[in-house]
Amino acid sequence: MPIYVDYTQAQNEIISEIQKQGLYEGTKTRLLVLMSTNNYIRTVDDLAGILCEYPGMPNQEELAICISSCIQEGLLKKCVILNILFCQQDAQCLQKFLDTLPEKIQVRIRNCRASYQESECVRVLGLLSGGSMGGYINASFLQRLKDARTEILLPMLNTSPNRDVIEILKERATAGIKIKILLPDYKNVVTKIRRGKEDVTYGWIEPLNNIDNIEIRIYTHVEDASIYSSVIIDKSICRFCVFDYVREKSSNGTLIEISKNGYDLNLINIIIDCFNGIWMRSRPVYENKFFHLIKDKKVWLFIALLVCLKIYFMTENTIQAIILNIMMAFSGMLITAMYKPITSFLSGLYKKIMK
Repeated sequence: MPIYVDYTQAQNEIISEIQKQGLYEGTKTRLLVLMSTNNYIRTVDDLAGILCEYPGMPNQEELAICISSCIQEGLLKKCVILNILFCQQDAQCLQKFLDTLPEKIQVRIRNCRASYQESECVRVLGLLSGGSMGGYINASFLQRLKDARTEILLPMLNTSPNRDVIEILKERATAGIKIKILLPDYKNVVTKIRRGKEDVTYGWIEPLNNIDNIEIRIYTHVEDASIYSSVIIDKSICRFCVFDYVREKSSNGTLIEISKNGYDLNLINIIIDCFNGIWMRSRPVYENKFFHLIKDKKVWLFIALLVCLKIYFMTENTIQAIILNIMMAFSGMLITAMYKPITSFLSGLYKKIMK
């Protein structure tokens, strides 16, 4: 079923006033008003595909030509992030467009923008799953990580790692950047929020846990998941997802970016304090090698198997039969406990071979 979109009343009135003045032809008028009021940042093809659904707009190909024309005239602008070309209307392009309009229409557009316009420190990026920003959200997130100079704080839930994120974190750690990653305890957190979801935290732990400058800790309280899907960079930039972390997935949330820009912003400080509090009450992935071995079920099963094996060769036939049954039980339990590490290792080996 097709999705129908339409202009807001304010947008319709602005378009009507511009057309009465005869300043721009119809398609360009609608395009520039939508760009001025909706704050789109998307590739040209994506932008044309979205805006051609609006009433009065031509097909996608013709609209893409109009967008390119506006870029050439300086009314829209291209920006490149991680080799992806986006189209937007920045402040300079907006001002150039407004300068061609009567003051009355300029005021109408500025008032329309005021309903969402961010300050110099707070920016609403839209839905984490896309929205008007599209692929810009992910590309700019990777760029933020690349630009980190001192510290990256990354609280997560049970999210499979993106290969690009892993590689950037490795590179930043090698460059001396301190990285702290919070992951959930599967039994105490994940199963209570995302029932039926398998544990994928090992996808973060395996490639990152033994790298200098990267620390990983496991949080065990459900309420500590409240800040997941956010990132704090250099204690000056924070991307924070606003959503119901128990009932919703973060992809349903609205993403905001807060930048200090020379100010000592309260919200960034609150989020950093919250992260540090969770960090202090979380446990390291492995407290130390010896303590980890003591707690590992597989180690005790292996020791029990060795003890049974020794008893088996020291006893008579009747007792040997009993010990053999016990050894088989321990062996089955050990194989079950080793299933996930073995499959994870084979999966990683397969991916390396297929590269």
